[in-house]
Amino acid sequence: MNIVKLGLFGFALLTSGCSSAYDSAPLDPPQENNQWITIKGVIPPNVTATINPKYRSSVCKKPRAMSDGTVGATDNLTGFEVTIQPQADGSYENRVAIQGGSRCDWQLYDILLFTEPKNAELFTGGLPKEYSYIGFDTSAKYITVSLPTTSNSDMKGTEINITPKYYPVFAFSFPIESTILKTLFVEPAGIVKKKYTLFVNQSIQSGKINFSPTIDGNYVVYKKITGSNMDKSTIIEDHYPNGDVGINEFSYRPYKYYENKE
Repeated sequence: MNIVKLGLFGFALLTSGCSSAYDSAPLDPPQENNQWITIKGVIPPNVTATINPKYRSSVCKKPRAMSDGTVGATDNLTGFEVTIQPQADGSYENRVAIQGGSRCDWQLYDILLFTEPKNAELFTGGLPKEYSYIGFDTSAKYITVSLPTTSNSDMKGTEINITPKYYPVFAFSFPIESTILKTLFVEPAGIVKKKYTLFVNQSIQSGKINFSPTIDGNYVVYKKITGSNMDKSTIIEDHYPNGDVGINEFSYRPYKYYENKE
């Protein structure tokens, strides 16, 4: 089991008094008696998944410009990122501490779960041969799990099952040689909920998130962009696996399996 370590982010732990109202100490390394969120599931070979816990402090503030021109204060935020390292069978298990500690009393309030294609080349087989040579960047989608504070002693820790399914979309502009828009991103294959809530309180020692995202490599869409916004000549073609082409559509057609044309 991989344990998410809350590092010091290269800063020395501050134990003395504040030199200003906005000084903040980094997250403490978590103790074993911490409250934990366990995140586990299966990651397929064509997916890279990332956990991004976010912490808030109402003790250590940060400056905020007010509408009247004065400077006020607001809660401070921090976080870190860890890439999931699955076992040979794709399974993984990580833990995230709810208390971030230090004199700032960091408290976990959000966990962002990112899904990204591991390598664009794994999906270029769904493109026409004349475009399969292009080097594509990859872009991720994320789902948020929020941890609202609650004083309800009867509230139970919730086990959440998150199994989003996506399909790959390639986007590129012409001429290929002069554009930086060469991206593979993922779109929801059906309805994908973007935000979940996990309730925990002082009486609950742990919570669980089952996160197993997938990307359907059998359904590849590509988006060709020609023309220019300057003269309003832009044409966006959405090409679907069955040969259908949508011109300047506002959204993708409903996800379903198509038979690829030979």
